[in-house]
Amino acid sequence: MPHSFAASPVNFGEAMRRALTLWTIRGRASRSEFWWWTLGSSLVYAASSIFLALLGDAGSLITSLGSLFIAVVSFKISIRRYHDVGKGAGTLAAVIGGSFVGGVLVGVGIVLTGVAIYNGTAEEEAIGSYMPIMGGGALILAAFSIWNLIILCQPGKPERNRFDA
Repeated sequence: MPHSFAASPVNFGEAMRRALTLWTIRGRASRSEFWWWTLGSSLVYAASSIFLALLGDAGSLITSLGSLFIAVVSFKISIRRYHDVGKGAGTLAAVIGGSFVGGVLVGVGIVLTGVAIYNGTAEEEAIGSYMPIMGGGALILAAFSIWNLIILCQPGKPERNRFDA
């Protein structure tokens, strides 16, 4: 049987350990490693956010720092997950950039609609005027999100690629 270079599946505990101790973007991350990390970090974030909300401003600072930590870890695991399917960080950057553009267009459309309503434009007219911006942004955001999900759900490529050590 030929050797597979695809990342091996891991359990929940191993995925969390690797996420918190493996500080590299080199190599590969299996689907299980990525999705277990996603589940674990989401549960920890949700539970801690509820608890820290009770602390007021101090809780907000801790939540912000925790969010930054989770984002950094998620980014490095995402790069390694992309490596497992033969895609580079440039592809991830394109997905993030496209999603950002889509999100900005949605936000701009919402803000312009709010400003128009505030300035006395009828709500229906204001929404109708800026719906193409919001709708276009939503379509762009959806397209890049689906592209990202497709990549993250693919099985690892068993053949050696440029990301292997």
